Parts: sequence; structure tokens; C-alpha cells
Amino acid sequence: MRQIETKAVGALLDLIHRYQKYGSAMQPAADVPTAAVPHVCRRVHASGQIMVAKQTISLGPRFRGQDVTVLVEDTQLRVLHEDRQIAVVRRRHDHLNGKIYGLKG
Repeated sequence: MRQIETKAVGALLDLIHRYQKYGSAMQPAADVPTAAVPHVCRRVHASGQIMVAKQTISLGPRFRGQDVTVLVEDTQLRVLHEDRQIAVVRRRHDHLNGKIYGLKG
């Protein structure tokens, strides 16, 4: 019984630590080196939004004027601020999207 309890407490503490560090209990995208993943850098507009691949991503007023990195994955766009994931949106695959301005990687 104590072994099960010890494992459960350890797993919960790990989730709490991840949530405090990354703002989410999900496995952070920041573990993947950004040099290996296609990404773009954007400055958040005064409206609290950024534009990537003709998609508007709302980040809220807290990030106005801040620089963020957007990891461009096949199915989603992950937004990082200071190596912490702050937003994930499903990527729309438009035939009109073409190249993403500023794409690195």
C-alpha cells in the first residue's frame, strides 16, 4: 500500500512541477530544441495578438509588446514565451498559406 502511495505522490508532484514551470501539465514543447523544429519569432501586437500563416492567435494583454517564438508543427502552432508554452492552436492547412514569413529551421 505504501509503495502505491509513494508512486502516486511522486507522479502528482511531477505534474505540479510541470504545471508551475510550463503553465501546463502537458509535456512541454520546449524540451525539443528550437533549432531542430521550424519556428518563427513574432512580437505581440498591442491588441495581444500575433499572426502566423494567415492565422491570428490571441495571447491576451499580458504579452503585449513581448517577443514570442512559434513552433510550426504539422498539426498545430505552439507559442512559447521565455521557453514556456503559453498557447497551442490547431494549424489550418490552407493551400493559400504558402511560405511562412521568417520561418527558421
